[in-house]
Amino acid sequence: MTDDPTETLDKFSGALVLVVDDEGTQRLLTRDTLEQDGFRVEEAPSGEIGLERIRELRPDLVLLDVMMPGIDGFEVCRQLRADLEICHTPVIIISGREDTEDINKGFAVGATDFLTKPVIWNLLPSRVRFVLRTKRLEQDLRAATEVAERASEAKSALLATMGHELRTPLNAIIGFSDMMRQSACGPLGSPQYEEFVGHMYDSGMRLSNAINAILEIVSCEAGTIELDQQEIGVAGLVESVVARLESDASDRGIRIVNDIVDTGVCIDGDEARLRDALYNLVSNAVKFTETGGTVTVTATLSESGELVLAIADTGIGITAEDLPRVMKPFEQADSSLSRQYEGLGLGIPLAIAVAQMHGGNIDYESDLGRGTTVRTTLPAQRITISDGTVPARRAQQNTG
Repeated sequence: MTDDPTETLDKFSGALVLVVDDEGTQRLLTRDTLEQDGFRVEEAPSGEIGLERIRELRPDLVLLDVMMPGIDGFEVCRQLRADLEICHTPVIIISGREDTEDINKGFAVGATDFLTKPVIWNLLPSRVRFVLRTKRLEQDLRAATEVAERASEAKSALLATMGHELRTPLNAIIGFSDMMRQSACGPLGSPQYEEFVGHMYDSGMRLSNAINAILEIVSCEAGTIELDQQEIGVAGLVESVVARLESDASDRGIRIVNDIVDTGVCIDGDEARLRDALYNLVSNAVKFTETGGTVTVTATLSESGELVLAIADTGIGITAEDLPRVMKPFEQADSSLSRQYEGLGLGIPLAIAVAQMHGGNIDYESDLGRGTTVRTTLPAQRITISDGTVPARRAQQNTG
């Protein structure tokens, strides 16, 4: 980027400006002023002819008088913005009235800028150049946005194809290794083979979970996920997650404490995705907790009726600098080449995406070396009691 004014002048030299005004003297003065500054100028003596010339010439900018017989400048601008072929043309409306009503009306019909008569002629070229520069920036932004959207679509299509191509052989590996693991066709004949098959099955499942997580992240980013909503008991949801993780945690000398009492609190949401999100958060807490540590799960209703699910661990903790990183896909606080903790770093971003799809959010508190607390907050609109009632504060809000 340069601050050289000469480059800016040269960039728009030769730009075509259409002057639409029923006053010949005004058109002549405008033409002389702009041509002396390097612009090309065409004229139109009425609104009707102005619209025809805009469609014919496709000017870089239109200077449009308001007060004209036939259709006035406001109507010309409105029709221009309604025509998809010329709707991005910048328009400077020129009015003999300097009142708020005219200015607001001009911008309401789509004017890019607004000038009042008498025109300050020595400033007009700078004003035109400023609007053209703004148009160029908008064009660049639209082009960059389109490129980014195409890249995102291509990425999603590629990952979806890869997911299918990887899943098909992977399902065979998992299926056959599971049959061998269970000796479905007879014994393998060697304990070592049984061990190898077990590793094959576990590795296949791990890869399958990674592929599913990546595809879920892509779907979340693309906004293509539809929630399968139903009423879910909070206590049962948490209990099912804790039960899945309890054995592995116990083997590592880590205790999972489920402090949730079944009071009939329910969530209106996608059970499978909420369960996976909670599983990711609890398993992540277990992963980063040392032997002898504790992971505690609690649930409370806030004063405004929101459900807050908290997972507190006594693990290694996260520095304030690293907290933003763990929210991103493929990141972990410990990013060294020889990481102690395996994983793609997708669990937390997936959980965040699920919470946001339900209108909620996730926030972290952490103390390095002492542990981390993760809070998932879900909106009061999704919370009910199993007897059909709603939390008291929410009921007050609905009737207040």
